[in-house]
Amino acid sequence: MKTSLLMVMLVAVAVMGGCATITRGTTQSIYISSSPQGATVLVDGAMRGTTPLSVSMSRGRSHSVQIGGGEYEVVTVQVVSQFGGAIAGNILIGGLIGAGVDLLSGASRNLSPASIHVQLEPAGHYRPVGRSRPYE
Repeated sequence: MKTSLLMVMLVAVAVMGGCATITRGTTQSIYISSSPQGATVLVDGAMRGTTPLSVSMSRGRSHSVQIGGGEYEVVTVQVVSQFGGAIAGNILIGGLIGAGVDLLSGASRNLSPASIHVQLEPAGHYRPVGRSRPYE
């Protein structure tokens, strides 16, 4: 009887995967906006739309976001994948199988920044180093 219960519990843990994989998922939505609106957004070189928009990105790795183009300078923002606190729950409750699933799927990670807003400058606009405003 004890062996049957143990087998059921092991199968349940294996099927359910990691805690963070279930509760948070392996992707994170990043809100991207610009001033002015309507700028082209590329994530890892792929066109994703125009600002403002939310983009679903894999938690398992870092991403390069480019905003602008056309009549505006392109601004590149790095979205970095960092370990989150979800792995601690697996270590305490889910065990090694759950922790392993979350580590491999990327669900134990967070993307930073969680939102992006950029002020776009006209293409070819000169901005000297150390100046907060471009020359008129």
